[in-house]
Amino acid sequence: MTKEEKEKLYFYQVMEEFYKEFDYDKELARTRADEVSTARAEGRAEGRAEGKAQSIAYIVSNMIKMGLPKEEILELTGINAEEYDKLITT
Repeated sequence: MTKEEKEKLYFYQVMEEFYKEFDYDKELARTRADEVSTARAEGRAEGRAEGKAQSIAYIVSNMIKMGLPKEEILELTGINAEEYDKLITT
């Protein structure tokens, strides 16, 4: 094998390793982007759930201030007695 052939072979080996590493990094970047996207979606869902719970708590407290009976509040809001009791104790 000539010196030129050895250099060419070495070059191809180095390039092959480079492309393997590049593909790995690209896949790693895709995986991280998917994880970030999933985390953001979960955070938005949690925020909406929290907002909804706070809204219901606000509505229930206003209904109590208005003097509505517990049964009527449960019927209007769709919450159960256990949720109602948690809301009025906090």
